[in-house]
Amino acid sequence: MEIQRTCPVCDTAFTIPRWKGPTAKRPRQGMYCSLECKRKGAARRLQTPDGGRYVTPQGYVMVRVGHGRGAEHRAEHRIVVERAIGRRLSSDEHVHHINGNRQDNRLENLEVLSNAEHQRVHDHAAKWRKPKVACKCQQCGAVYWRKPSRAAITKYCSRSCRSRAVSTARWAKVRSG
Repeated sequence: MEIQRTCPVCDTAFTIPRWKGPTAKRPRQGMYCSLECKRKGAARRLQTPDGGRYVTPQGYVMVRVGHGRGAEHRAEHRIVVERAIGRRLSSDEHVHHINGNRQDNRLENLEVLSNAEHQRVHDHAAKWRKPKVACKCQQCGAVYWRKPSRAAITKYCSRSCRSRAVSTARWAKVRSG
């Protein structure tokens, strides 16, 4: 069984065996009538306005850099900053989008931050962090923080304060007893 195709480069009709047709992993397989047309087609794709450029599911714009087999896709916001500062960014340098739009890669919307600074800007842990209540230790008088659900139950800032209070209470019982 054969598949009828039309070459997108030279508009020639041709047939290919079914096993050479496109698959999920290779959707462009069997698209061109010859190797020459395949090369021309690949060159045309790279020349299109969006050739080698796409948006990831996370919303970042990726750009094809280099030619041929040595080409790679890199994040556009990192490339913009690298050109502005005149060097490649190291892996521990993060580029932050000031307005939160990951597709807005203007230089005035980008800033380079360390990992720690970038975490502070976004503070992802705040979603799960619960508010805490100030409590005063009954043994040493120090102020300590607990979850609101535990504030009424706890009386001491540490195990050592608790054990001192318990042993003091025991000795007081022995002396009086």
